[in-house]
Amino acid sequence: MASYLSTVREAITAEEKVIFYHYKCNAIIWNDDQTTVIFRKEEVFMAGTALSLEWHVGYRQERKDESPRFYYLNRNLAQVDRWREKVKYMTWTEDRERFFRALQKGLDEIILSAYTFFNETPDIAGLIDQGRINLLPSPGDSS
Repeated sequence: MASYLSTVREAITAEEKVIFYHYKCNAIIWNDDQTTVIFRKEEVFMAGTALSLEWHVGYRQERKDESPRFYYLNRNLAQVDRWREKVKYMTWTEDRERFFRALQKGLDEIILSAYTFFNETPDIAGLIDQGRINLLPSPGDSS
């Protein structure tokens, strides 16, 4: 076992901490008067508007005679090495990780608000008519 680990370590020629991400969306966005489509992307297999974002802080590893490998440690500290396909990544910095964490938090808040609204609100039509709905955080709201 020790010789195998030594062989693997010797094969590594470079390793870099990175943030890698995978983003897809489904959206057809119209201009304000609904006459022109200003954005159209259909990458996710579902109807309506959808967004898929997966990101991880991990490592890009170069090895002798192999294409680069990407891996990260999951919550159980097990190595996940499934990013061998074409990977979008950037060198890790604290600011970049903070950006992705804030983006994820904002998306999570919108999802939870929409879920609660559409699944637990007894009088959706009444709230809409009264102007008493607020699914999106206010600009500048840092909570």
